Amino acid sequence: MQKLKALLRSYLSFLRRWFIASPRFYIPYTKWKINQRKISVAVPQADTRIVIEAYPRSGNSFAYQAFKSAQDPSLLIGHHTHAPASILYAAERNIPTLVIIRQPRDAVLSNLIFHPSASVKTLLYDYCDFYKRIENVRGKIVLASFDSVVQDLGKVISTINSRFDTSFSLFEHSPENVKAIFEILDERNVATRGSMDHNRLARPSEIRAKIKQENAALYDAPSNAKYRENAEMIYNHLLQSVDV
Repeated sequence: MQKLKALLRSYLSFLRRWFIASPRFYIPYTKWKINQRKISVAVPQADTRIVIEAYPRSGNSFAYQAFKSAQDPSLLIGHHTHAPASILYAAERNIPTLVIIRQPRDAVLSNLIFHPSASVKTLLYDYCDFYKRIENVRGKIVLASFDSVVQDLGKVISTINSRFDTSFSLFEHSPENVKAIFEILDERNVATRGSMDHNRLARPSEIRAKIKQENAALYDAPSNAKYRENAEMIYNHLLQSVDV
């Protein structure tokens, strides 16, 4: 019975990864889901001006909110699906697309805070699958490192403008502006959860840093060695070709 359950979980995981990488199925389904549940993601569509995506907990919320704060409020931005399908959809239609990549250890440990019941093995597998899916459209996206996004988003936007011949306004990466973005993210956290939920906090904090340290042993478990190596290999390969 246990083997049957494990086989079923494996099959369902395969279907899920295939589904979120298929623009043909994922995009219309998620549009319907947004209308039904009012979830806070935005799939790309015909009049989307830019798509900002990444594996979860890789600076998505900061990049989106900071980018948005510098633009006209009416600008349509695809964001937060964490699905390769959104990136593939945008690439097929030449929609400017920013993909962020973060070192797998930090990304997975942060994601584990958000999803404490998930296994590190599954999260590492998802990390690998996400970035492998976008390799075929590498030339049609701007790939930015997590450090570039959180240290100088203005430079990242400038790179997007050069690549796609766009004229997006630059975000001035000053301590005051960054603080203002963090405050917006905190307010959204409280509005959504009723009180501050550090498991879903979209910025650094001492509490999150402590939890990540406590979970480090799970990440470093010998049983995860193969998956860690695969994730690091993909990360290092893509890091060599980041645009900014």
